[in-house]
Amino acid sequence: MGSHIALAVVAVALLGASRAQAAGGCVDQARAAFDAKFPALYGPDAAIEQVKSLQVVEQESLAWVANCVHCPQKPFGNANGKWEAFKQLVRPADCVVRFSTNPRSWERQQGQQGYALIREGSLVKTFLIMRN
Repeated sequence: MGSHIALAVVAVALLGASRAQAAGGCVDQARAAFDAKFPALYGPDAAIEQVKSLQVVEQESLAWVANCVHCPQKPFGNANGKWEAFKQLVRPADCVVRFSTNPRSWERQQGQQGYALIREGSLVKTFLIMRN
């Protein structure tokens, strides 16, 4: 019976490691796609992280939108239609990341922040939430 427990522990550890590698692979793919298309805006100083789920993104957005009395109480407020269109493009094997361009891009008034859909290493679509 002890060997079954040991095998279960190993399986859980491997599952966690493969998920971490998948997340790292997703971020690596996103970074490469951004760097290829917009080399001056990204690079190693850009912030790119995989989102946990689209539902978590929407919950976080609703918390922000709740403070806006003039905004529709939907994910991303007035930009909800664009968000819904973005979500419709997402397939199960896709990677969705939150990104922010590098600090130099913000200093040059070229900064962007938002979400990106990455499919098989290619940038499919972005949903911007901030730019200057």
